[in-house]
Amino acid sequence: MCGAVCAGLGMDGTTLSLLTDTPSRQFLAASDDAPLLLEEIQFTVLEGPCISAAHSGEPMAVNDLREELTPWPLSGATMREKLPQVAPVYAPPFSSATTSWERSTCWRFVPTL
Repeated sequence: MCGAVCAGLGMDGTTLSLLTDTPSRQFLAASDDAPLLLEEIQFTVLEGPCISAAHSGEPMAVNDLREELTPWPLSGATMREKLPQVAPVYAPPFSSATTSWERSTCWRFVPTL
């Protein structure tokens, strides 16, 4: 499923997690190790684009994680430190009519020179 999301959206990596209105979170899948680390960072510090997307029901986007200040000071700084090759990050929530329940974090690599 993560591979299909990457191919369909032109992304380099993606994760899929289940987040509900409770504090419980369940990681479901990752396309490879880098997005898995991105997800672990968000779940550890309890902030980041996926958590904000799940709580707000709105998509979250960072155009360039390497240069932009984010609304998530802990996860943003940790992602920049541990994943310097990741630039744009998108977190669209998937939801029913009344609740946001599933979320994907998609990202792209930036070529290093």
